[in-house]
Amino acid sequence: GVWTPPAAEGPVLRILRDAFMESLHTARHKFYERNITFEDLEAADGVFRTSSIGGVCPIKKIHERNVPVANLMPTLKELVDRIFEADRETLW
Repeated sequence: GVWTPPAAEGPVLRILRDAFMESLHTARHKFYERNITFEDLEAADGVFRTSSIGGVCPIKKIHERNVPVANLMPTLKELVDRIFEADRETLW
């Protein structure tokens, strides 16, 4: 599953995060809102961040530990494609 901090944890609107969570839901991926610790990040199978400016970005390294991204990339691409396809449908 995917863990994400609660929306109230950040000072911004989290527009892309919400769209990403909706894409996860539509694709029937499980996601959980919870506070994430540094230890959670170190133990994760994959880590990424979302931002309206930077998009969806995999995190490749946490301190000295390389974080695997190869297995994460196809799923992230599928989810991002869903988000942009939904945007195209609402714009046109």
